[in-house]
Amino acid sequence: MPQLAPLNWLFLSTMMFLMLMPLMIFLWWSSTSLYFLPQQFKTLFFYQWKWL
Repeated sequence: MPQLAPLNWLFLSTMMFLMLMPLMIFLWWSSTSLYFLPQQFKTLFFYQWKWL
């Protein structure tokens, strides 16, 4: 059925977008927070990140 091809592509693109969006937000938040947080909290965050 060629009628389902655009719907299938739209569904796959939206699913990829919904899966990648929290990852991009988390990466952006971690990069910005590492710049703006003080040194003690940054070392604490890195120790917690190692144990995750």
